[in-house]
Amino acid sequence: MEQGNVDATNNYAYLLYYGLGISPDQVRSVSLWKHAAALGQPEAHFHLGDAALTGVGTRADTAEAVGRYRAAIALAQQSHDSVDGLVANDAKKALAKVPPLRSRDRLRADSLALLYGRTSTQPVHRLSGPAA
Repeated sequence: MEQGNVDATNNYAYLLYYGLGISPDQVRSVSLWKHAAALGQPEAHFHLGDAALTGVGTRADTAEAVGRYRAAIALAQQSHDSVDGLVANDAKKALAKVPPLRSRDRLRADSLALLYGRTSTQPVHRLSGPAA
């Protein structure tokens, strides 16, 4: 899939999640974000972190949320795109608000961050324009 299509998938999932111009479908949105995240789209990881933290569209899972936020930061920092820099900052702010994890959950979050941060074999090249 071309990177522009991955960005479009991420943006469509955002519109779908929040019902902006279309009927909301958070479950489908999470599925689309997982697809984009698997291809290394940092913003999709960020949104998946939010969804996992709130439990909207997916099962609430704080360790999953932390893993997704950390992956968003790692992937965004590999990019030379200013939008990804904003994504990294938003993910850092979100992480700061997450309550401390138990030891077992902390280990799981660390493992997930490593796994998700390695999902892309190529750096993400974003289309210019505002993030969703």
